[in-house]
Amino acid sequence: MSNYKRFYNDNYKYVFFTLVTYNRKPLLIDNINILRSAFRYVILKYHFEIFAICILKDHLHLILKLENTKDYSEIIKLIKYILTLINIIKLHLAIGHFQHLKNSSE
Repeated sequence: MSNYKRFYNDNYKYVFFTLVTYNRKPLLIDNINILRSAFRYVILKYHFEIFAICILKDHLHLILKLENTKDYSEIIKLIKYILTLINIIKLHLAIGHFQHLKNSSE
């Protein structure tokens, strides 16, 4: 695991960060609706505003206005978790790993 050092200051409400996909795989644009849903969910949970966003195929840049700057790490973790989980499910559906569930309901 990475050992990041983060500076939290309650006087600063804006944070800038960049998220990069694993091995810079071009996943974000193809999964833009999943990304939007992930942000909607995380915004409801942590009550922040997206001040600016730039989404590219393999990374994104964000400026967020946070109510609590200490939520920053959890916000990033949850967005990454949702994107990863949905892409794993999509991969398994494409391979046919869930075919037995469809067949058992017929």
